Amino acid sequence: MNSTIANEIKQPPAHASLVMKILNIFISPGEVFDEVVAAPPRIATWLVPALLVCSMAMALVQPTAMKQQPAVPLAHWRAIVLLDVCLGVFVGTVWSAFMIWLIGRMCLKARFSFMKAVEITALSGTILILSAIITCLLVTISGNLATRPSLSLLMSSSSSHPTLFAILDAINVFHLWITGVLAVGLSKLSGVSFKECAFWVFGYWVLSSIAIILLA
Repeated sequence: MNSTIANEIKQPPAHASLVMKILNIFISPGEVFDEVVAAPPRIATWLVPALLVCSMAMALVQPTAMKQQPAVPLAHWRAIVLLDVCLGVFVGTVWSAFMIWLIGRMCLKARFSFMKAVEITALSGTILILSAIITCLLVTISGNLATRPSLSLLMSSSSSHPTLFAILDAINVFHLWITGVLAVGLSKLSGVSFKECAFWVFGYWVLSSIAIILLA
């Protein structure tokens, strides 16, 4: 009897499937990242979420891009659009993972696998799927392609105060959500408190948002 109990205690807890990990990112990212950090590196953990974001982005971007078709064959233009979308998703994922890894190494003095940072970043990126759906609904309701789930909704037009509009547009609900989730992931990877990780991750978000506004 005692040996049976001991064997049950020694058995590792069952890990959630990748589908459940993706769904749980929206409600309990900390638990998902605990499993990701403890598990060996898996290509599917980052590849499948990235492909899902690619698919959603292509489904939403392609109809608009087809209306702006230049003087090239339709098949070629469609291929260019799809390639651009996919490259944007994968490059964005790798870049964000690199920044998480760099912040962990340089600012938090923590060492962890870069590929683990890629897995956590890709899983966090699945929030963009919900962001795209909400954005599409807002655009449909407002009839304005520039409508976003951000503070720019408080302004009726961007023409009167373009700089203010750009600042408010940068304060996007889903971008803040993803940044917070990435801070949770960095905390799990580095073993440092969430508060300290959030300081550096949100600090990077603020600086990058300012840079984008200034370069626009």
